[in-house]
Amino acid sequence: MLKVRTWVWNVVLAGGSLAAALAFAESGGGYPAQYPDSPPTPSASNGTLTAAEQKQINDAAFQALIKQYFPLTRDQVHGFKDASAEQKKTNAMPAGPAPTVETSNIIPVDFKPGHVMPVIRIAAASVSSIIFTDKAGKIWPILSYTIGDPDAFGVQWNKSSGVLMVQGKKLYGQTNIGVILQGMDIPVMITILLGQNNWDYLDYVQVQQYMPSDQGLEAPSSVTPAPPYLISILNGIPPAGSVELKVSDDNTKIWAFMGKYEILTQSTLLSPTWSFRADGPNGYHAYEIQTTPYLMLSNQGKVEKLVVSTASDTTSGTISGNTSETSVGSTS
Repeated sequence: MLKVRTWVWNVVLAGGSLAAALAFAESGGGYPAQYPDSPPTPSASNGTLTAAEQKQINDAAFQALIKQYFPLTRDQVHGFKDASAEQKKTNAMPAGPAPTVETSNIIPVDFKPGHVMPVIRIAAASVSSIIFTDKAGKIWPILSYTIGDPDAFGVQWNKSSGVLMVQGKKLYGQTNIGVILQGMDIPVMITILLGQNNWDYLDYVQVQQYMPSDQGLEAPSSVTPAPPYLISILNGIPPAGSVELKVSDDNTKIWAFMGKYEILTQSTLLSPTWSFRADGPNGYHAYEIQTTPYLMLSNQGKVEKLVVSTASDTTSGTISGNTSETSVGSTS
């Protein structure tokens, strides 16, 4: 049997005469391709449909309706959703290459002529925290700041703290920022770069003097800045050419460097007297001392004695009273 056109089939579904629709089919019409079966021929002589024939029509109409509103298969729907999610993810990502490495550093600054302005790297759509501290590692409150390019960099500041939150507004940019600390007349100047391969998520800008409010500490004019490699040790980077000495105390590391010992510890060095000292805001201290067979540390009120040896083996010492003894040897 020939197939009628779609609109004829809709007439039938709407309650029209099936006989008239079939007559149209006989005259040359045809069923649309989406209907796999021809409508049933009425079995009754009066042209009416039986219940089974009506159900066949209803089922065909239902399947056609499903196909019309849901033309895709389940796999195609899932594929569309995955592609849509991937597109939204791509749109949410900032343009340009994403920074690959996040770092945190302690950056020493002083106000001597010829001092190089420190550089902090910012990432677009990310926040970098800049914390200002004094030589002892105490957070130094900020009085005010001025940034050179506010269109490329956003700055948030809690006026009761020494922390600046800096965010890049563009893909690339370069400017500087001047920060006035409480009790200081000279601003701390910092260069800010945007769009580098690496970026600093947390930097400590350490002014190489003590805050005026620190009583009993050496005056700023008498402070001798620590050598740069002590600051590098605070950052976890020993000086090139140094030899690490093995220590059983996990909180202390010692390196032999240029005929002296470089120490990184969370304890306080009691003996011998240090030549240089640098303090980090994370509770670590870096010392430079003359070579010595042992040293004394204070760790939360407990005095510890570390025995330094160039031997390749390390043996644990005995504990007597409140003093513990630990042997130190070379790892090379």
